[in-house]
Amino acid sequence: MSRLIVGSSNVRRFYSHSRYSDYQPYKMELCTVFRMFEVTMESIPADAKIIVSVIENFIEKEISQEGEKDSQLKNVMKKFMDVLVKAAKKNEKARLVVAYPILRPGHKWMTDNEEKIRKEFELAYN
Repeated sequence: MSRLIVGSSNVRRFYSHSRYSDYQPYKMELCTVFRMFEVTMESIPADAKIIVSVIENFIEKEISQEGEKDSQLKNVMKKFMDVLVKAAKKNEKARLVVAYPILRPGHKWMTDNEEKIRKEFELAYN
């Protein structure tokens, strides 16, 4: 059985399987670009156990300074969930855990709109 963490550089920096030596380690897959996330999710093993904590990277990269940020946020969430649903349907025995978006203190818009981002995430997830 494959164990995989699909995460950002923040997740990679803090995950150390040596700290959890009593458990089977997870392989860390760094996905900071949406296309890499798509490719990773398309190629997961059928019986994989996967933790996904990467949506904040896509929000940060996809939402431009100009334009309607709310509609851009909805679009990012939809694309993200579409990839997850497709992977889950393709690999029915796989187990996926999706983490809430983590804070990005260096990105003021995301910090100021954390509640809105979480609500949009919940809407897309449901």
